[in-house]
Formats: sequence, structure tokens, C-alpha cells
Amino acid sequence: MQGHKLAIAGAMTLLAVPVVVVFWTYDPSESSFFPKCLFHVCTGLHCPGCGVQRAVHRLLHGDLIAALRFNAMVVLALPFLGYSCVAWTFDFQRLLPLRVSSVCHYIVLAGTIVFWIARNIPIYPFLLLRPN
Repeated sequence: MQGHKLAIAGAMTLLAVPVVVVFWTYDPSESSFFPKCLFHVCTGLHCPGCGVQRAVHRLLHGDLIAALRFNAMVVLALPFLGYSCVAWTFDFQRLLPLRVSSVCHYIVLAGTIVFWIARNIPIYPFLLLRPN
């Protein structure tokens, strides 16, 4: 089973490399071929994913502060996502048994909804959550 996971991880890495190169090379703020957020185009509101492309571009260039300004939730979630991918691939559960209960999934969902609502409130501290 471990070989199967390594093959999937290898394939995903090979697929990710050109995507990373594109995001490193082209700035989504200035390049027209990056897709626009359909939710934002239709409603004028910001979804939880608005700003991710620009945040990834800034992260790849080492600008953590700008990345956080574009989408703090995703930037803060990336280390956990990365750990999850590595833990799944190399079966870290044997080394570090870490159980994620279904309550954790609900907390993440609730946090995403709160972030979505908060970044659309048009008063001062919430304006900082909008991708600028």
C-alpha cells in the first residue's frame, strides 16, 4: 500500500511543478489568463478563496505579509495541509498517532464560514480581511 501512496504523491508533485512555475513567473494581479472568482464577479462579495492566487504568488516570492493580506486563512492553513499530505504519504500515523475527530471538521467549516462573512463586513477591522 505504501508504494501506491508514493506513486500518487509523485504524480501529484509532477503535476504541481508546472503550476508552481506559472505562479512564480506570472503575477495574477497583472496577468489576464488567471481565472477570476466567479462568486466575486457575480456578487461583488469576497468568497473564502478570493485572493489565493495572489497569495500563492507572493508566498513563492517570500513575501509572507503580502500573502497574508490577500488571504490569511489559506496562508495559515498551508502548513497543516502540507503536513497532512506528508503524513498521509509516509503513514506518519504510526509514528505520531494524531486523530482528527469529526468535530474538528465542523470547526474548520464554521471557521471558513465566519471568515467568509467577516471579510464582507464593510467596517474597519473586517476590511483588513479583504484581498487588497
